Amino acid sequence: MVPPDLPRPRLSGSFRAALPLLPREARKAVALVYRFARDWDCWADEAVDPVAAEARLADWRQAVAALAEGIWTAPLPAEFVALVTRYRLPIPPFLALLDGILSDLRAPIDAPPAADLALYCDRVAGAVGELILAALGVDDPALAQAAGRALQLTNILRDLEADAAQGRIYLPQEAWDGRAPAATDLRWAAAFLVPQVEAAYAEAFARLAEKPFAGRRAVWAMVALYHRLFLCLRAADFASGTRVRRRDRVQVLLRALILR
Repeated sequence: MVPPDLPRPRLSGSFRAALPLLPREARKAVALVYRFARDWDCWADEAVDPVAAEARLADWRQAVAALAEGIWTAPLPAEFVALVTRYRLPIPPFLALLDGILSDLRAPIDAPPAADLALYCDRVAGAVGELILAALGVDDPALAQAAGRALQLTNILRDLEADAAQGRIYLPQEAWDGRAPAATDLRWAAAFLVPQVEAAYAEAFARLAEKPFAGRRAVWAMVALYHRLFLCLRAADFASGTRVRRRDRVQVLLRALILR
């Protein structure tokens, strides 16, 4: 899945913490969905040759699209085909995810319009959420979109300085109030996203509350862990290096265990 010159990406802390809450049968499927998504993202972010990375990702996209027609071609490994076939995963979210990664690789984001940022979040995070839910037997695009936007915008707020150092500013044009986007004003402009992030989390939690399903505790835990990170970031004025305390993470997981 990953070119040999790149390291295998690690599971994020929030995902790794929530994974054991899944039913055993679904655990491997969800982990594989997440692993492929992280592989592709890692490939784009860490590629020495962006042109070669773009070509390889485009090959993957073409092969995934062909799989929708029942055609299995390189570079898709048997593991990927088995995952899609066994759990009847929809192909469009995979294509949306690859489109989002390719768009970022071709032209790093620089203060996009808010609508473009929302589309980007839907592609790189909402699509992953839709696939994870599909692996759990759940068809709820609205939940996937709300959770995806909440988590991805939280990632953006967490990585403001690191992304800016790589020439990427994800905060939308509307956040700058007529100013030219600048790395020195990131934390000031970040406040623009707060109401959107709060609304996305509220919708995600509301939809989770009204839709019981196997694996809901794990999905709730992942959303809740990111929500706790968002609260910490907001309290710290989006300072770089902000993290959730271990005891707070444990509290979230304990709440997930007793979720009804």
